[in-house]
Amino acid sequence: MHPHALLLRLLFDAELRERFANDRDQVLAEFPGCEVLKSIDPQGLKRDATLRRRYLMSALCRAYPLSSGVLGAGGGDALAAFLASPKLLAPLAERNAAFGDHLARLVDFGDHGWLKPVLDWERALIDNAARVRAKPVPVETPSRGARKRGRLTLPAHTIVVQLPWSLELLRTALEGLNASDAWHRIDAGQVDSGRVDSVRRARPIPVTMVARGVADGPGLERAGSGGVAPLIEVTHRTAELAGTQGGRLDRLQGQKLAELGPQDQRLAKLLLDAGLLTVR
Repeated sequence: MHPHALLLRLLFDAELRERFANDRDQVLAEFPGCEVLKSIDPQGLKRDATLRRRYLMSALCRAYPLSSGVLGAGGGDALAAFLASPKLLAPLAERNAAFGDHLARLVDFGDHGWLKPVLDWERALIDNAARVRAKPVPVETPSRGARKRGRLTLPAHTIVVQLPWSLELLRTALEGLNASDAWHRIDAGQVDSGRVDSVRRARPIPVTMVARGVADGPGLERAGSGGVAPLIEVTHRTAELAGTQGGRLDRLQGQKLAELGPQDQRLAKLLLDAGLLTVR
């Protein structure tokens, strides 16, 4: 094994790092060719590992803030177990997908079956962002005349997902936890598992989420090993509609605005104004 490969494992595998601190000769015997690491400072290694753990878990939880907040209530060790995965150093899309698989296993193994629709929603957003990066589509706002003449359609890179209750209910239980501070609050033990459990007991009141992925311009992808690469930034325009609205949205497609009934016309105008519906 190349020494760099072992160094990365030491940084991200806490159990191996502890074994190395206690008996480095034994560990190095298991990895021929890495003897150059014998003189490494264990305290420096631990500090580096702590900083990388914080950075990488922040990046991973940023993609799944709500699911991570629920599964990390009471402590983030189960989430951080992903740092030992070989997928950790994969490209962004693959790494995020693998972390989603890890969260799905935690959902299946724990008493979190109720969380699956939320995890599916966050995974759908990530998959949609990957499609936007692969094939960005210019965002055009239809004119007043085009709205009257054209036929309604969902724009490219738009997804529709039904959830059992409003995401605001879960955000409230998580006390405003969001993508930017998810791991910090999880790691600090600031997520109340009792408040989170109240969502599980809540009576279902279905909502329909509509989201459109939009390319926001160039950015940077930061790899687990510390490097950076160009990356298209993607944001999602979203709307939350009360009730089960998927069939209704299907019926709007291909219709002219003036031909709709009053309720459907109001919905169509709302979605047109939000950039979640367009005309062709």
